[in-house]
Amino acid sequence: MLHFGTDGVRAAAYSQLTPDAVAGLGRAAASVLGGGEWIIGRDTRESGEVFEQALAAGLVAGGASVGLAGVVPTPALAHIGATRSVATAVITASHNPYHDNGVKLFAPGGRKLPDDIEQRIEGAWVRSGEDISSAEVATHDVDLVTPYVARLTSLLPAGGLAGLDLVLDCANGAMSSVAPQVAHLLGANVRVIHNTPNGRNINHECGATHPADLSATVVRFGAHMGLAFDGDGDRL
Repeated sequence: MLHFGTDGVRAAAYSQLTPDAVAGLGRAAASVLGGGEWIIGRDTRESGEVFEQALAAGLVAGGASVGLAGVVPTPALAHIGATRSVATAVITASHNPYHDNGVKLFAPGGRKLPDDIEQRIEGAWVRSGEDISSAEVATHDVDLVTPYVARLTSLLPAGGLAGLDLVLDCANGAMSSVAPQVAHLLGANVRVIHNTPNGRNINHECGATHPADLSATVVRFGAHMGLAFDGDGDRL
């Protein structure tokens, strides 16, 4: 059985972390944290949609109603959890390569789970032999990008980055559209690298854990500064 690590559950997609296991985790999470509304987001790795469906099936089996936000940064899930007081989950393996995937869970209020709650979910995460991972379940779409961008741009005055030459390395991940949009709206002159995700290039020799390309790009174009994100946008 898989266990919670320092930041959610993370393992090799399909060989270790299976859709059935993710569905079981969803059902266990709903039983411990409660049904009601849940919102799921994901990063750009190719296994994301399969695990998104599996997690939704498990949550619905546990009594939840599920909204799908698609590809969004992990902090956007925490933000909506805080503003709407709903439980959220993100399908991601953070800064790991594309062939890994995982699940991060946030309690209502946008907070990460304390150890005792993770232990209760692990205790409920028992395979019943019932395959629910491929069940067709009713979900609804949720736009998290618009309120998240509005929140970030509200943190500075209008045009607060005007005159700043900025390079953004988006790690071919969940920040690929959000980060450039925010920087443009705040008035920065933006050059973006590694923002063309294809399902397999997330974190590949780029992003927060591989900043050499960002560093070289900042020097090459004489930018004032550069920022590198990881695949799900919670590491800088």
